Amino acid sequence: MKTYMYLDKDYDLPLIVAESAREMAEKRGIKRSSVYEIISKARRLGYKCRYIVVDEEDEP
Repeated sequence: MKTYMYLDKDYDLPLIVAESAREMAEKRGIKRSSVYEIISKARRLGYKCRYIVVDEEDEP
């Protein structure tokens, strides 16, 4: 399961937590594609991003 988080300016605390990019976009008031684009661009160029994706495995 993936969890999407929007971090504060210090990249320490999550301000918004969502279970999908769509939910994150709705909470932030932006398009879902913008969430994907921002995350992808940060990964590709190697810089910090206030949006992160945490991939959690389901525990039994």
